[in-house]
Amino acid sequence: MIKISTEKKVTVSLAATLLFLSFVGGITYWSITRLNELAAQVTQSNQIIERLELLLSDLKDAETGQRGYILTGSEEYLKPHLMGVEATNQELQQLRQIIDNDPNQRQCLHKLEPLIATKLAELAQTIQLRKTEGFAAALQVVQTNQGKQAMDAIRAVVREMKANEQQRLQYQQLQRQRQTQIVTGVVGIGGLLAFTLVPLAIFAINRDLLKRKQAEALLVESEERFRQLSEATFEAIAITENGKVIDANSRFVQLFGYEIYEAIGKPMADFYPPQWMDLVKQEIAINDECCYEIEGLCKNGMTFPLEVRDRVISYKGRTARVMAIRDMTEPKKAEALLRKSEATNRALLKAIPDLMIRYTRNGTYLDIMPAKTFHLVNPQIARIGKNIVEVMPPELAQQRLHYIEQAFQTGEAQTYEFPVQLEDGLHYQEARITVSGEDEVLAIVRDISDAYGELRLRKLAEQALQQANQQLIDSVKQLEERNQEIALLASLSDMLQVCLTIDEAYRALAELVQPLFPEVAGGVFVISASKHLVEVVASWGDKALLSQAMFTPNECWALRRGRSHLVSLDQPGMRCQHIYKPFEAADGASAIHAAVPAETLCVPMMAQGDALGVVYLATAQRGWFTHAKEQLAVTVSEHIALALANLKLREALQQQSIRDALTGLFNRRYMEESLERELRRAERKQQSLGIIIFDVDYFKRLNDTYGHEAGDTVLRELGLFIQSQIRGSDIGCRYGGEEFLLILPEASLEVTRQRAEQIREGFKHLNLQNRRQPLGTVTMSLGVAVFPEHGLTGAAVIQAADAALYRAKHEGRDRVVSAISLS
Repeated sequence: MIKISTEKKVTVSLAATLLFLSFVGGITYWSITRLNELAAQVTQSNQIIERLELLLSDLKDAETGQRGYILTGSEEYLKPHLMGVEATNQELQQLRQIIDNDPNQRQCLHKLEPLIATKLAELAQTIQLRKTEGFAAALQVVQTNQGKQAMDAIRAVVREMKANEQQRLQYQQLQRQRQTQIVTGVVGIGGLLAFTLVPLAIFAINRDLLKRKQAEALLVESEERFRQLSEATFEAIAITENGKVIDANSRFVQLFGYEIYEAIGKPMADFYPPQWMDLVKQEIAINDECCYEIEGLCKNGMTFPLEVRDRVISYKGRTARVMAIRDMTEPKKAEALLRKSEATNRALLKAIPDLMIRYTRNGTYLDIMPAKTFHLVNPQIARIGKNIVEVMPPELAQQRLHYIEQAFQTGEAQTYEFPVQLEDGLHYQEARITVSGEDEVLAIVRDISDAYGELRLRKLAEQALQQANQQLIDSVKQLEERNQEIALLASLSDMLQVCLTIDEAYRALAELVQPLFPEVAGGVFVISASKHLVEVVASWGDKALLSQAMFTPNECWALRRGRSHLVSLDQPGMRCQHIYKPFEAADGASAIHAAVPAETLCVPMMAQGDALGVVYLATAQRGWFTHAKEQLAVTVSEHIALALANLKLREALQQQSIRDALTGLFNRRYMEESLERELRRAERKQQSLGIIIFDVDYFKRLNDTYGHEAGDTVLRELGLFIQSQIRGSDIGCRYGGEEFLLILPEASLEVTRQRAEQIREGFKHLNLQNRRQPLGTVTMSLGVAVFPEHGLTGAAVIQAADAALYRAKHEGRDRVVSAISLS
């Protein structure tokens, strides 16, 4: 049996694969060429459909310009008409070029061209009649419906041509799917065979390389694990060979202040001061693994203490040393501080004049540290290891055992005094016992016999200290309350600043102000626009302590004085009149008003020198309103007043930006924004939108006869009349001069015309006077248009309504005229 080498197998497999791939490439190239041809045909069909749609659009533009000219007689409308006629002819010419090779579409185009010519001739005829014989003659031709019939015939031919192209697109799509299936099948089979043959050829090569790669991967993995381990440790690691650094972690180079490329290859001797070299050589020579402490030398010449662990390793037939280095700067400092602290503690213990004794919980002596001036009943050495009951008198021993147990149970230090009989007489001592361990206590004993007077003074000092501590605690508590009040005040200011309307601020006031004055009833009262009444806008707390909901500014002392007014229960003559009197029911009934405020505080809300209202607070507790609380109330009042003043100014500016100052109706800018919004809403909901444009008849003559003041009076009364006649969803605007515009959402043409008639008839019967001089009957002319019947844009509908208004003026005024429909 002949054995074929791996190289030959690979060569044969690759040759067969290349041959088959060449065959697949040829079939693929043919299929792609065919797909490109189909794509070109699809592009041509889409161009024909697009040109047909543009042709209809251009005809509509020409027809729109013709109708505008017929309605208005303005030469401006002939521009879109002429542009539409020119564009129509251009689209016909491009269609002839595109469908030159299609007999069916050429036949349809032959039918379409005379129809378009007829339509354009009809448009030109009506325009010429409008120029020569006037509106009536042109309207008569329009009403014959010749133009509509021609347009319907054109639309029918265009639909036929579009249908032909759609049918062709379906056929082309089917052909593209077949070509795609062919390419997919050939490529799939070729790919399957290629992926079968190529792996067989590559398998022989990869088999020999696999073991080598596995070995290299294990080596790389091992080296990476060592690198990660060295970087993860908190110690500096360096590997040296022949006294030079061959590898190091980042901690090592950071410790000595070098970069890694500077440290590699550098002799290890450069990392210590010269005086340590003998010690290092000696340690290395004696042991393969050693640990020693020396000084390190940084790149900048600074030295610092080190601890070095050094070990010999062998790898790949080579010998190296691994060094783990730890910076001992901080431990050395801590050790020095500890020694200093121990010395200080020993000095302090020697300086303390009191006796200190360590006991176990059962009373056994562990240690005694006597003071020089303190006399023990028994020698110190005689007590260590013995129990209290063996050393002290029974009563004193039981007393101390009792306090030791109390210290363990309560966890608090126990202090008591006791008499003791010594050789020189009766002494008084004080013992303080604290838990110092899991099963031991520390007792500090002081002789107070010679300081009885001093003891008394000390007691008084302790009482004074306790009183001072209590005052400090109260001060801290008051400071915490001030901090909380500042935080709540900042929250109040922030919330009021982000309120968008005054009503929104009123709703938030009660919840924002009440946390600042807990357990206190109160309210915020605002002066009305007329300055005659003060009315509550927010209240909280016990209703029985509240003020009247409405009163006059003169009934509040704070508003009259312009500053805060605090009154207690024993000052009835100074109480504000708006506060409920004792034994008077809040609702005016005969029931007894049992809850009487012990103190009331009224703080005026001032902004820019004007009083906006008053903040009222009432409590049933005497002395609640301290000076700090009163100042807090004044600050709260200032914040509320500033926020309300800003909101009022913002609302006034907003109204001025969208309202006409004379009539009170919306201005033209707001009308344009609202019309665009309502048109989108009507289009989305598929509803109609009514537009009424009207102006005052003979307004110039009225101004000339009675003066401009009378004209302003008429416009002002008309604005008030319009506001009383429209719905909440309707939008009334001053369009300009004596022209007005109404936007009626969801109103049909019939409803819009009825509303226009009501407005015309109602305004006609108003009794208008200027300085008590009758102005006579003032009439209006109104034009009505509806979206989408009279236009698909806001400008188009307004233009149609304006044309209708012009017709109303032309036909004699004092009437309502509807716009002419476009369809």
